[in-house]
Amino acid sequence: MRASRIDHEHVGIHNVTRSPVFTDAHAKIGLAKVKAVAAFLREAGVEDVAVDSDAVHESALWNSREAGSTDVLISAANEFNVRYHRDGISADPALWPPQAETDRRS
Repeated sequence: MRASRIDHEHVGIHNVTRSPVFTDAHAKIGLAKVKAVAAFLREAGVEDVAVDSDAVHESALWNSREAGSTDVLISAANEFNVRYHRDGISADPALWPPQAETDRRS
């Protein structure tokens, strides 16, 4: 099994309570998340771990992957407002387009 980790962020204190992978020691030194996760995976027996400290859309690791090579993709992204967009519709009401008045007669 080969695992790849792509993330441009560093561990912050707020990450410690969200994941068993990150520790207070990681947060204190601002360790790159990819390095913390790679160490965790290797300790769990995953020997082939690739890391890239770029954002996924800028990642050479992601952009140069062979077609069909990804078996599982877990997107835990929250940067660049990715969690607020789906099919071109924003989850942020401030960004919603005006909607036509609807007839609410019973």
